[in-house]
Amino acid sequence: MTTEEKAVMADMYYFLRDALAEMPMPETEEGDAYWDRTLNTLLYLVSVKHGDHPLIREIGLAMYNYLSLRASEKKGA
Repeated sequence: MTTEEKAVMADMYYFLRDALAEMPMPETEEGDAYWDRTLNTLLYLVSVKHGDHPLIREIGLAMYNYLSLRASEKKGA
């Protein structure tokens, strides 16, 4: 594993940890702000910090989809 790959994995771990901890109930004002913040953070990590590295593009998309799934589960709970 390269240094860049290790950095991607570490950043995505912390991104997911924080995004899950902060996730509010969906379809609220807090929820809208959360998704704006989450998407901006993800775009920063993918485009700026890691220069659109192929690994972070793939993991970033998977993380966003996973967060969407968790939000749907929270809505149904």
